[in-house]
Amino acid sequence: MFLNGILVPSIVKQFLELGWRAVWLLFGAVSLGVIILAIPVLKNPNHTNKKDSSEEKPKWLHNKELIKIAWLYFLVGVGYLIPILYQTVYMIELGIPDNIAGGIFAVAGVFAIAGGPVWGIISDKIGSQRTLITALLWAIAGDLIPLMFHNVVSFIVSAVIWGSSIGGILALIQVKASHQVPQKYISAAIGFISAFYAVGQMLGPGLAGWMIEYHGGFASAYCFGALIYFMGLLLTLSLKTEHMKVVSSKES
Repeated sequence: MFLNGILVPSIVKQFLELGWRAVWLLFGAVSLGVIILAIPVLKNPNHTNKKDSSEEKPKWLHNKELIKIAWLYFLVGVGYLIPILYQTVYMIELGIPDNIAGGIFAVAGVFAIAGGPVWGIISDKIGSQRTLITALLWAIAGDLIPLMFHNVVSFIVSAVIWGSSIGGILALIQVKASHQVPQKYISAAIGFISAFYAVGQMLGPGLAGWMIEYHGGFASAYCFGALIYFMGLLLTLSLKTEHMKVVSSKES
């Protein structure tokens, strides 16, 4: 995200005939390079224990807490791409120069790098439940601020807020999921909830684009994103805290 904010405006200026298509060609080439590198680098781990009985395996559809977390991950998938995809264009539409808009996106990238570790430190202090609630409130504010103040400062503040909250929210949801299953099934649980997240990612940008086109422009998309995060906040409030989870697991 940091490099995109710097490189994208320059690439568009260098390839005037291709315009934004040049950027997507570059993204496609980088993605292809990652796939090629992943083939020799990523290996399946050796299975050290093949005697696990089917009774030991988590029954996903009967784990109500995990299902709630999966739906929370779905909501975050719907909402978090909206400012990433549309903030730069939103700023340009409001008359902010494209180089400044790209620079503000780079600011979001810097804070996205730092946000994950910072939220992790906070989680160690006050617990993942409270930290996730705080991060979702932070994300709601990031979507609402540009609606209240249409100036460069408000977009910078918004970029700092949603940039820093992205990595933290995703990591904290995965932490919450990992608390619901035995350690050896954590990767499977995260894979399970990630399917919900992926569907949300597919739906969110399309719904936001449809709203921008037919129902109020960028402001409606940002309101939609804030509403989605608010729904996620309500769902998070219904989750058990870490202490309650430990007590219930001992009782079972």
